[in-house]
Amino acid sequence: YRAPLDEQGGYGAWQACGLAHLVAVSGAHLTLVALCAEAALRALRLPRPARQAVLAALVGGYLVFSGLPVSALRAGLMAASSAGALLARRRPAALAALGACLVAFPALDPPTALSASFALSAGSTLGIILLAGLVASWLAPLPAALRRTLGDPAALTIASATATQPYAAALFAQLPLISLPANVIAAPLFTLACLGSLLSA
Repeated sequence: YRAPLDEQGGYGAWQACGLAHLVAVSGAHLTLVALCAEAALRALRLPRPARQAVLAALVGGYLVFSGLPVSALRAGLMAASSAGALLARRRPAALAALGACLVAFPALDPPTALSASFALSAGSTLGIILLAGLVASWLAPLPAALRRTLGDPAALTIASATATQPYAAALFAQLPLISLPANVIAAPLFTLACLGSLLSA
């Protein structure tokens, strides 16, 4: 629920710091919700097909209650693709799932093709799919604890920014130089805030 933030003009500050994705309904939120549910279902020792069915229902409900934003729909479709691959005992194909989203969404709703949020969401996902592993390998020499707390958020931020920053800089006429440290600091706080909100709900 972002109305108070928008009314106070606070969203621009999040954009200026490169943290706008934290206050937009996106794949990060959906992933955290799904991971929590997956952990709970594993603890209940449900078989994999039952877990995937419950997760699919949860993702569907999440999308409806969040108002079906395009970024969350894209994440939901990719999550469904991964779940289907697991059930079919095939390797998840994130790039193919993203490609399906890029074709399906503009086909179903043509104005989506001109949507900045859709372009940034898809570009960010593409950067993570293609580059996050490579950037993480550069940070592999770091101690394990440091790699988890600092390296993983840094790898995701760098990969995402590489794909989206040229477009975002042209669109918003700004280049958030503080984006990398801001995202590294915000990552654990974001996780705590999402999990706390989920438990409160």
